[in-house]
Amino acid sequence: MNESQLKMSKILHDIIRNEEEDLEEYYGVSVWVYRDIDKYLIQLDDIRDKIYLAQWCNNYDKVKELISNLSLSEYEKNKYLKLREKNIEIDETINFKILSEKYSFLDNIMGMITADSDIQDQILSLSDSRLRLFELMYSKLQTLTDYYNPYVTTILQRIGYVSFDKSWKNKFHLYDDLLSNVDDLITSGYILSNDEIEKLLYLCTSSVHHNVPSFSELQNFGDDNTIDNIEFKDGILKAKEEKDLDYLKFAILAQAYGIGLQSARNICKKYNISNITITNENREVFEMYIAIYQIINENDPNVLIQLYDEFTKIMKPEKDFRRIIVFENDLRKAFAHDLNNQVFKTDKLPYDEVDGIKIYDAGVDFKMIVTAIGAYQGNFGNKENYSEYWNSPKIRSHGNCCSLIGNANLSMANVKNIILGFSTMSDNMLLLSGNSDINSTPNSREFNTTENSSQEYMDANSMLNNTRGDYNELVYERRDLSSNPKFYKKNPDYIVFF
Repeated sequence: MNESQLKMSKILHDIIRNEEEDLEEYYGVSVWVYRDIDKYLIQLDDIRDKIYLAQWCNNYDKVKELISNLSLSEYEKNKYLKLREKNIEIDETINFKILSEKYSFLDNIMGMITADSDIQDQILSLSDSRLRLFELMYSKLQTLTDYYNPYVTTILQRIGYVSFDKSWKNKFHLYDDLLSNVDDLITSGYILSNDEIEKLLYLCTSSVHHNVPSFSELQNFGDDNTIDNIEFKDGILKAKEEKDLDYLKFAILAQAYGIGLQSARNICKKYNISNITITNENREVFEMYIAIYQIINENDPNVLIQLYDEFTKIMKPEKDFRRIIVFENDLRKAFAHDLNNQVFKTDKLPYDEVDGIKIYDAGVDFKMIVTAIGAYQGNFGNKENYSEYWNSPKIRSHGNCCSLIGNANLSMANVKNIILGFSTMSDNMLLLSGNSDINSTPNSREFNTTENSSQEYMDANSMLNNTRGDYNELVYERRDLSSNPKFYKKNPDYIVFF
């Protein structure tokens, strides 16, 4: 943590220890608000830090007052106003330091970043050298996938800090000595090679912890004589002698795919591919899934030992960050693609027309992705113009909570108003899936909403047949991430009437 964050952390602790908090409700979630904060604000010199503190306290009256006295450069003002066009609630979350030109390499996702205080905090905690490293890794990410929020989050948890020192988001610093070496080298003018950047990206995204304490160890990472590899070989020898199933499974997974045993178990629990059609487009990712599934469910140590020996004999294990990053993203996209292929679409269907409105009959065999607007807003009333409501510049809660319904299962969230339906969502927009209410609202304001322990992905028929509780839940990115969107937000394709 830098000096500014250490000072802020002390103030935050003082507020928690000494001040009373009021509770307000947000979609049924209790939100704390600290009102009496003036004596803490005067401890801060930079008005941008004062604004951050007021935001952290959810004291938006004070935020508004402070922003009215804020001076921005022309560059910062223009960027702020552009962001505000899409997010009218931006003042609740933006750290105005993020408007600096040195963060411009993140402009393509700055709208998402400025809606999450912690992500900004982590970015702003980076020294100039650490920021340069992040920029290099971020550039690599953009060449691999079109939805990289989960990996940006993981990287920042390894290299950055949030200001509240007790935050769980500060518990992932596994390579501080190595990163300190890298900082010194970048500061001295050293230019990282492509290979060195890729190895750092691997370490900062893999769920496997490696022993890489210095830059020299990084340069030789994966070679036989490194500290990490010597420890790994000692571990595998011991596991072979003791027939340690978990370590043998871990060794194969770590060497072949760069993922840990628990991560592999979580992935196989989360994704049920049993009824998904394997095609040329998804074959590679599903074959990798099947191999991982077989490894974690193999309980004969001799088979695992043979598998490990054959793998390491046939091919030299590569520490390839691409396997980590592409794999789960492609799994999620494969399930989204399967849903898109099965849901109701109006194109080429006959229709009646009433007052210029096309009315379609969905028939007796259909599946739809729908959302019931205002389902959990007690004071939600009819809107004069639903298009204007839907496209209003409010994006802080960027998860669009939907349900999959069908002719045999019409369960969805409480219908208080209109029901909107979606014919297609871009495959990269599916963030969460569960056969019951997975309580996504608390995470819907997070930069990365894909972390939820209740997730389960399955084919459309299985989702409908296995819905539990009141309804199933699909959470899509509210922003339209398709290649050529007409609107900033993904708009519905039809309104549903029963």
